[in-house]
Amino acid sequence: MSNQELSLSPALAQVMKRLVAIQQRIAKAQPQVDLQGIAQCWQKFSEEAKRIGDAGWTIPMWAIPAEVSHILEAATKRQIDDVFLDYYEADSGANYRQLKLYLGRRESLIRWRPLIEQCFTAFECGHYLIVVPAMITVIEGAIAKVGGEDAWRQKDPKQTARKLGGYLDKDSIERIIWLSVDAFVSHLFEQHSFAATRPPLINRHWILHGRDELLWNKADCLRLFQAADTIGVKNAA
Repeated sequence: MSNQELSLSPALAQVMKRLVAIQQRIAKAQPQVDLQGIAQCWQKFSEEAKRIGDAGWTIPMWAIPAEVSHILEAATKRQIDDVFLDYYEADSGANYRQLKLYLGRRESLIRWRPLIEQCFTAFECGHYLIVVPAMITVIEGAIAKVGGEDAWRQKDPKQTARKLGGYLDKDSIERIIWLSVDAFVSHLFEQHSFAATRPPLINRHWILHGRDELLWNKADCLRLFQAADTIGVKNAA
């Protein structure tokens, strides 16, 4: 080793010391990332997404995690319905008009656009009993469309929705939103025995086979409009 190399070693050591000290100061100045806390929040949001689906709704495209948590502060299905009704009736129906605009413009739902438009017309006239069975057919078709050719040929929307969720990155917001769709679809298309009591949520099997009581209301129409919009966004992806 040359004299020059020997003389440089102490200087290099001083430089390295200073770099380490700088890195330590930067580390102290920056907030520590709580990875475990983030994972717990993500898990909580996933559970809340499923709860919304189990209550008969999908996560709306406008919702952020804090708003989803606010929705679920309501303890019962009826209270959750009221939260969504209040949202869509606020500001003289401004949020409803926005939903109508977006849903009517979804290119992924163009096949059903004339039916969707007539459903909105019926809804605004208070003809909720016309809207519900018609929008169920839109949702069933939209799920089949996003599932591709294989799904289009088969008749189980529940299986298609579950399969589609499995393709999504488990840490993506899209996957969390789809958890609500999966839960919603599993209730809507459940094979509920005609010998049993009336399903607690609207049920395609009972409705389209003429077994349900004609008690469908404004909230039922909005839940179907909202679900079609959520699925339509997935179709567009």
